Amino acid sequence: MTLLLSVALFGIHSLMFYLLKINTDSYSYSLLELYGFFTPIAVFIIIVLIFVHRKNKDAVGYAFMALTCIQMAANYFMLHPMLQQNLRPQKINFFILFALFLAMETIITARILNNKQ
Repeated sequence: MTLLLSVALFGIHSLMFYLLKINTDSYSYSLLELYGFFTPIAVFIIIVLIFVHRKNKDAVGYAFMALTCIQMAANYFMLHPMLQQNLRPQKINFFILFALFLAMETIITARILNNKQ
C-alpha cells in the first residue's frame, strides 16, 4: 500500500510541477531522489512495525517513536545542504514530502495498533 501510494504521489507531484511550470534545475535534489529517499524509509519502518507487532504488540508504539527519531535524523542530514541555500520553495517541497510520508506511516501504525488479532 505504501509503495503504491508513493508512486501515485510522485505522479501527482510531477504533474503539478509540470503544469505549474516550476523550474527545479537549481534544487539540491530532484523529485525522483526525494521519493527514492522517503519511500524505502517508509516501507522499512512499516515492515519493522509489522514484525514488532507479531513479536510484542506492546512495543509497537515505542518502535514507531524510535524509528521516527532515526528517520528525522536522516532527514536532517539530507536537508542540511538545502538549508545553506536560499531556495524557500525547495525547503517547502521537502517538508511537505516529509509530512506526507510521516502521515502515511502514522496512519498505518495506528491501523497496526488497532488491529485486535
